[in-house]
Amino acid sequence: MQKKSTTYFLVSVVLVIWGIVSYKLFANIPDEDNIVVKLEKVKTYDFENKRDTFSIVANYRDPFLGTLPRIRKVRSNKHRFEVPKKVELIWPDIKYKGAIIPKKGKALFLVDIDNRGYLLKKNEEKNDIKLLKGNKEYIIVKYKGKTKKVEK
Repeated sequence: MQKKSTTYFLVSVVLVIWGIVSYKLFANIPDEDNIVVKLEKVKTYDFENKRDTFSIVANYRDPFLGTLPRIRKVRSNKHRFEVPKKVELIWPDIKYKGAIIPKKGKALFLVDIDNRGYLLKKNEEKNDIKLLKGNKEYIIVKYKGKTKKVEK
């Protein structure tokens, strides 16, 4: 009879312990109506794919042959000349208006450069434009090493 009473006592203690554990477990579960959800902004990161550049230096001894590798000379392209691209020269707007040619003295030429009027003599320079020669019909001007004939 002593064994039965201790068995009943221990079974009741186990049931009380399981009851306490299940009560604590189910008592902390909130009702579905009272659930509060916090929405947080997700941070996005913009990762750049940068190419990893490295070179392997394999100048160690060969474990099977016991020899060092041969050193190969790498040819560099440092001494090659780059061909410069030809840049097209953009001339300013030049208009020849006429000439004043006296019997004695130097001739004056009326020239519009970018809609500004100038009186130029031979070999005179304005706005990097040099008047080389001219007559009543045309003038020849030089701009950045290039010559051009401008007619009336």
